Amino acid sequence: MIPGHSSVPVHRSILAVDIEQSSWTDGPIRAELREHTYRLLREAMTYAGVEPATAILSPIAATASWC
Repeated sequence: MIPGHSSVPVHRSILAVDIEQSSWTDGPIRAELREHTYRLLREAMTYAGVEPATAILSPIAATASWC
């Protein structure tokens, strides 16, 4: 065992959200979409019992089109 680490497993999850054709929107619309998406995710996590301090919402900008 590594000193300072617990032997109890810790569950971690990653959630990715892709809004179809959001890259075709301009800055203000994209910012509004992001704000609404974050609000919905926070509400869903709160409803599911996920403590806000344990949830990290972070935008990751995709630079390549996969279509």
